[in-house]
Amino acid sequence: MATVERRVSDAGLRAGDAENLAPGWAVETMAIWAQFPERKGILDLSNRAISHLPPELFRMRKLTKLTVANSKLTTVVGEWHMLAEVELLESIVITQNLLTSLDDSLLCLKSLKELLLNENQIESLPSDIGRLVNLERLELSHNRVSSLPPSFGSLLFLKVLDLSHNQLTQVPPALFSLALLRLDLSHNQLASIPNDISQMRKLVVLRINDNHLTALPTELGLCSSLEEFSGHNNPYTDMPELAGLETKDHFFRVLRNHLRQNDDSRALLFNEKDTRNNVRFEINEEISDKPILTACTPEKLIVFLTQVNPPGILLMIEFWAG
Repeated sequence: MATVERRVSDAGLRAGDAENLAPGWAVETMAIWAQFPERKGILDLSNRAISHLPPELFRMRKLTKLTVANSKLTTVVGEWHMLAEVELLESIVITQNLLTSLDDSLLCLKSLKELLLNENQIESLPSDIGRLVNLERLELSHNRVSSLPPSFGSLLFLKVLDLSHNQLTQVPPALFSLALLRLDLSHNQLASIPNDISQMRKLVVLRINDNHLTALPTELGLCSSLEEFSGHNNPYTDMPELAGLETKDHFFRVLRNHLRQNDDSRALLFNEKDTRNNVRFEINEEISDKPILTACTPEKLIVFLTQVNPPGILLMIEFWAG
């Protein structure tokens, strides 16, 4: 496989580090695609000194993945509509370049599922970014983004978003309408996290470390689907009990204890959806053929004892303070 990848890459490498690719590189690449079906549609133009995308690229109608890493691209202007017509291009990786913006011409790619633009100089996204309706993964780490346009909320299939190492001063409101699974807002300039974060009930990974946060909303403690959480290296001057904490369990124990101090918010703990982070059932055939509650939060224990557990069943419970 390494030999095949090298041959595909070499199709455009013969000009060395010069900006102009070797004559006939596109024809040779497509010939390699025909010879090696496992590499069909994959084009890697990384480690060149190109400042713009070659026009031949837009005539490669079988293109499915484009990678241009560690180069000198300053723009992605091109005839993207020619690739949009065949709806095959699903992945674009343009990392470690010199982009300052994303050209509107790229937004016609309805088939695009993955867009990686890490380590550029991007300051803003197009106002119509929501036209990339099938986008599932967007990475913009190590750029200069300070805000997101309202249309960002139209990216309904977006599951992974990396905005780490940017210049955000507030969490973009458009995010709260998305069903994200992974969100990275670390290494920005965020001073607060809105209460609306509790709407993002499908989050599995949330990183908000290394910001300027003075507190966290107690509602964050209701995001019981979270499996990975990073909130360290923030001042937490308004909630000093969070300072110095490292693990998700420690953060959530504090947040959920805050929720318990108010009758209305404590009721939310009783009604939250069961997840493996707040309740655990196991089967032990030596004791019973029915599921047995083996670990839970206090609220889930009360619900189980008063509404679920039939009399006479032996419980083996590990008590979760969180």
